[in-house]
Amino acid sequence: MKNKLVANATALMISTYLLIVLGSTVRVTDSGTGCPGWPLCYGQLGPVDRPHALIEQSHRYLATVVTIFAFTTLWQAAKLGKKHLIFKLSAISLAVVLFQVVLGAVTVFTKNAPWTVAAHLLTAMAFLGIVSATWIVSIHKEATLIHLPSTVKVWAHLSLFFTFIMMFSGSLIVNGGAEKACYWWPICESGPPFHLLILHYIHRSIGVLAGASLIGMAVSTWRRYGNSDWWNKYAFGVFAAITLAATAGALSAITKAEEALADTHLALAALTWLMVVVFYTRLHLLVAGETEPDKPLVT
Repeated sequence: MKNKLVANATALMISTYLLIVLGSTVRVTDSGTGCPGWPLCYGQLGPVDRPHALIEQSHRYLATVVTIFAFTTLWQAAKLGKKHLIFKLSAISLAVVLFQVVLGAVTVFTKNAPWTVAAHLLTAMAFLGIVSATWIVSIHKEATLIHLPSTVKVWAHLSLFFTFIMMFSGSLIVNGGAEKACYWWPICESGPPFHLLILHYIHRSIGVLAGASLIGMAVSTWRRYGNSDWWNKYAFGVFAAITLAATAGALSAITKAEEALADTHLALAALTWLMVVVFYTRLHLLVAGETEPDKPLVT
């Protein structure tokens, strides 16, 4: 049963990540209005003669797959009991994805009204975070939840907050049509409307804060977890992802928001968010055989 639960949670996380990536492709290629109707596109399963419509409809099909995995993950989690953390996370995941489906329909019917697009983005990022936490808890379903030391807690919360805001601000740049307003990095060339340039500066400043917070979280946890395999893997994964995302963002700006690079930047940003949530959640889990968090592993 544990293997089935982990398999479903893994499938849910991967498919959700791919859905986020495909969603970024929809935004970057301006395919959000490719299908004027919902749930079908022009009353068909998927017009192959219209690229934008095909991209948008593919996004909807993948959302259906994600919803199915959310159902199956909850089904497997229910076998552990309704009081188990994995059941609670799975239930929240299902509720959020169903809300996201409805919100997606509203976005189509309102012709991508700014408030619906913003709400859709926020919900998508929250959902990716929830399913990422669900995945790591499914692997360590016998673990005990622990309270983090105050210093670690502060840095962990800051990392989670700034990474989330960094992703959201980056999405606003795309949806606000500002991705081509800044043709250099880290300083923008003057010329475009100031309000478009300021979006880039806000996003990059938040990126610096997110990076600093992640360093703080890594340093504050190293003394306790630095010689453990999971810490090494997750810490490396987080910093690799955010470094690659920043590099792709810089290249995207320098190449005037070339679609492939812009899409890659958004995909790596989503991966960074996923890794940060996994790292954050894992810090709260005490697995059998590990040392209590108030007993340093490294001296």
